[in-house]
Amino acid sequence: MKNTKKVLSVALAGALAFGSMGAAFAAAPADVQGTDYETAVERLSALDILKGYEDGTFQPEKTITRAEFAAVIVRSLGLDASAKSSMGTTGFNDVPSNHWASGYINIASGLKVINGKAEGVFDPEAPVKYEEAVTMIVRALGYEPAAKAKGGYPNGYLVIAGQEDISDDVKGTIGASAPRGIVAQLMDNSLEVPMMVQVGYGDDAKFVQSGTDGTDEETLLADKLDTEKVEEKVIDIPRTDSSLDDNEIRLDDKGVIEVPEGFNFEGVYNAKIKAFINDDDELVSYEVDEDTDIFFDAVEYTSGDEEPVKLVAKDKEYEFDKDATIYENGKKVKEADLNAKYSYAKAVVVDNKITSLEAYDLDNMIVVEKVEKTHVLGYEDDVNFDDYYVIKDGKSIELSDLEEGDIVFYNTSAEYAEVFNKTVKGKIDKVFGAGFRLNDEDYDIASDSMYVDEDELETIDSDILDEMKEADKEVTVYLDRQDEVRLVLGDRGEVKTSTVGALLTDDIDVDTDARGNHTLLVDVINNSGKEISYKVEAKDVEIDIVKKWATDVANKAAVEGIAAVGAGNQHAVGASTVDKAWDKYSSDEQEAITKHYFDVANVYGKVGEVVVTTNGAAATKALKGTVIEIKVDEDGDVTELNLDLDDKAVTGNIKTDAKYAEGEKLEKSSLVFDATDGIDEDDTDVSTWEKVGFETLKAGTVYYDEDGKITYIAVTDSERDDEDVEDYAALITDVKKLSGDDDEWRIKAYVDGTEKTFYTDKSITAASVSEGDVAMIYVDSKTGELVKGTTTGVDNTAADIDAMTAAETTEVVTDVKVSDKKLTVNGTEYRLAKDAYVFDIEDTDDIEEISLSDLEENKDEVTLVMDEGTSFVKYVLLTKDASEKASTPETDLVPTTTFKSVSSADQADGTATVTATYDVNKGDEVTFKIYNNTNQLIAFKDVAAAAADAKAATADITVDEAADGTKVYTIKIVVNGKEVSERLVSITISGN
Repeated sequence: MKNTKKVLSVALAGALAFGSMGAAFAAAPADVQGTDYETAVERLSALDILKGYEDGTFQPEKTITRAEFAAVIVRSLGLDASAKSSMGTTGFNDVPSNHWASGYINIASGLKVINGKAEGVFDPEAPVKYEEAVTMIVRALGYEPAAKAKGGYPNGYLVIAGQEDISDDVKGTIGASAPRGIVAQLMDNSLEVPMMVQVGYGDDAKFVQSGTDGTDEETLLADKLDTEKVEEKVIDIPRTDSSLDDNEIRLDDKGVIEVPEGFNFEGVYNAKIKAFINDDDELVSYEVDEDTDIFFDAVEYTSGDEEPVKLVAKDKEYEFDKDATIYENGKKVKEADLNAKYSYAKAVVVDNKITSLEAYDLDNMIVVEKVEKTHVLGYEDDVNFDDYYVIKDGKSIELSDLEEGDIVFYNTSAEYAEVFNKTVKGKIDKVFGAGFRLNDEDYDIASDSMYVDEDELETIDSDILDEMKEADKEVTVYLDRQDEVRLVLGDRGEVKTSTVGALLTDDIDVDTDARGNHTLLVDVINNSGKEISYKVEAKDVEIDIVKKWATDVANKAAVEGIAAVGAGNQHAVGASTVDKAWDKYSSDEQEAITKHYFDVANVYGKVGEVVVTTNGAAATKALKGTVIEIKVDEDGDVTELNLDLDDKAVTGNIKTDAKYAEGEKLEKSSLVFDATDGIDEDDTDVSTWEKVGFETLKAGTVYYDEDGKITYIAVTDSERDDEDVEDYAALITDVKKLSGDDDEWRIKAYVDGTEKTFYTDKSITAASVSEGDVAMIYVDSKTGELVKGTTTGVDNTAADIDAMTAAETTEVVTDVKVSDKKLTVNGTEYRLAKDAYVFDIEDTDDIEEISLSDLEENKDEVTLVMDEGTSFVKYVLLTKDASEKASTPETDLVPTTTFKSVSSADQADGTATVTATYDVNKGDEVTFKIYNNTNQLIAFKDVAAAAADAKAATADITVDEAADGTKVYTIKIVVNGKEVSERLVSITISGN
């Protein structure tokens, strides 16, 4: 059958790599996978020399008998058929003619490869000792004469085994039994050893290593097992060439060969392999070239970079080989055609250069529930994968190999797919904007991130994540190769119906459409701090405040004045009808009462407002800043609004350790809407009373239930206690604005020598701070969030985190006194604070702490940040490492024209003289150039050609600066138009 497509499943995590692989067609027995024996067992099994047991094991530690070893040796000599026809009487009394190994023993003993233990005794069931196994292999290879010449049994044979790499990497023990794993290694090492052959006859006969003395090389593999070895590139597989059968590959010179069932096509395509092929052009064994690696990873491409291709999970960049082949979504392209990102790619890397890249955009996804023929079904999705090529763990698989829960990413135009099941598990610690924190790592959700809701895939959002967080149970997060969230599985708790408190961000309005339908517009901040707008059909909801008004006998006249209700139809609440009075109104009456209450007929000129119709006054229960309760059903539709919660205004200061407020009991779980800074999503903080970010509640409203327990608090004024905020001068190492609409930031920073992660509350931003800055940050000791702060006299009124002003910026260190904790920069000596830190920030992606002794005088450049309010240095930041400075390559220097010494003298007239002594060559034209610390040329001097007998010369250069002071300058020698050397020189100028 031609061009049968196979499905390949995804790699588990990170960059899946294949390199220098052994000949694994079917998986090696589980008990040798990952051991030193794996490759040997795979190859010997493929050659039918030594196989595992029927139960799927190999048992590498089990001993091997002398009879079993005789069979191994005979098979390696290609004489298996001869042995089977030689079964019968043997020359050994303890090996009967019907013994299963009699034929093997006859052949082996006849070739003098195996001898008996005594006259007529073979001892077939005795375990083979290590030195016996080595001896038999050496004999089979023809090296017995050489072994005898080196001392004979056992040492001479062991010496030969070492010389010919038969025992290479084999951990055998003389005198001990050789287990099956050791025997496999010895035999595998022997397959390609050049055999000894006889040349000449009679007195001229001698044994030489084949391949020498004019002989052709002979090996067990090539000559006894009729297996040819070739080293060639795999240029086509069935996926890339429809003319190939599904069990064929094409090599660049050998051509088409057959491969066994289970062959890993992706593990060899476009790679050079060492292949062992029998005389029927069937692949017996192979190894990928040792200099070749094959990676399956996401890819980022940066045009113009020297190493433009980054393998994301491997986190390494590569350059293209000059002859590299590049494919995008199955089509050959040029490098210039590549996009910036690909969700999946296969890269063949040889000597750290990409020789082949196949990149795919796998933008579609399906979660597997079951497979029906060519169709994959999953959560209402149905994808026909007929003719698709699907991979998993870098290998092609059949559709039937897909398992429930597999996530398949696919490209419809290329008909290519990968199963990738990278997961992380844990409890959600925090939800922010469009993301969440799990196991101290932040994850962003995208527009196509999903969750499972009653066997259906739905788009996930922060509200769903909040429910999973509140459920406080483990979730499973499925990631793609770029570590982006594609699916979250977790318990949302009881979500069929729920009642939540919410803070109105605007007065409730009423919208009436052309058909007379009335919709309540309800804008709130919910219990998760999210701003949400509800559009609620007035006739579809129960509104407590309306129910209360319509069933109050004080409103009898007003209710019965509504046309749809009529006189005598006001159903007042009585002692026995508390829960039924509203229900006595018909649905038409309920709708009419609701419309009347919200003045949709404009009776009081209050259309669009909630009013109390008895007097036309606005209902304070439905105004901005009021807490209401919203009840939603399992579909998220609002079924009830409670606008009439019992409440009391806060009349005095209430500390967070108080037990009561306005006579009602405070609960740790009381929900707090802190609108001190304003009523909107960015300014209102939502938390429980136990975790509020303030110390004192100064003004607001408390809402309580029938048991006198406070359920909600709306705060309009609060005060933070400075004792609850800690301030730090922190070295910023990473700044990220979290995805979503929230103005929330994640900052990583070194605090007191330890890198920590912080999140901002909604009152501040970090837009003006960057990696490598030192900033004053304020940490709420209760919430751990970064907040506004006023401690140490620094008021963060701009509501952002700003870099602190440096005392010195990118200046050269001219003196370092480690024991005194002092350093001199720009002519000023600074003392380090007791808790000072020194960091190398030259590469802001890899900031690391160093010591003061690591700084090089007159070479390294630093920035100094002072300890706030003191004259001591808090941070020394290495910004330019002298060892990393770019310089002219040594091969371009003129070695004999260099500085011998450089000095300067202040002339006290606004100038200084720099004196440079230097080596010279006859005929050199020399120019001296002096640059200031902003790399501006401020002085230069040309020097005439050197005299024939001169060995050194001196030049004086005048430096004229407008300002007095001591600064570090750079002086450079230019010889015959080429810059060859430079020095730093400290110059003092006075007298201006």
